[in-house]
Amino acid sequence: VWSGLRPRGAVDHVNVELAYATADKQLSLDVTAQKWKRKPGSDVRGMSVEPTWFPYALNIVGGAVRYRDGAVELKDVVAAHGKTTVTLNGASQFTDDGGWRVKLDRLAADRMECDHELTTALPGGLGDAVRRLHVSGPVNMLGTLELWGDGQPDRMPAAAWDLSFDIENGSLDAGMPLEHIHGSTRLAGN
Repeated sequence: VWSGLRPRGAVDHVNVELAYATADKQLSLDVTAQKWKRKPGSDVRGMSVEPTWFPYALNIVGGAVRYRDGAVELKDVVAAHGKTTVTLNGASQFTDDGGWRVKLDRLAADRMECDHELTTALPGGLGDAVRRLHVSGPVNMLGTLELWGDGQPDRMPAAAWDLSFDIENGSLDAGMPLEHIHGSTRLAGN
């Protein structure tokens, strides 16, 4: 999973707690890593992820990741790609055979542009479909996304989603140009 995310950069604070319960001979590991929000233009080492299965670089602006005894919690994570801001909370579990499951709650993307970088990163025929519609104007997204995989870093994970998309004063071309579009749609499936 870690290599599939392709993380780069530095975190601002790491706290590690290691405990051993002698009564039941259990070892417990609790690690919290934080990226503190900075003012724009501040001189600080950045951090980014660019998943192999969604090659769209996200610069991590703030948030925390906590690993505790095989589970990971994402709290108040904020990331950016150009003018797009992504925020999320989430949790993940790992299995002994290398499998994993991640659920992103309160996943929000503000001011997404349906540009070449995004449409190229979208899986399967979704990117081609969005590209053919010539969507322009900022799109906002809100909802949940769940991903799971078998631990093979180059294999596309399975997904389930419940996402709402909103566009204000946008345009598209579905065989006929449509301009000044205002509205939303909800997509749910797997």
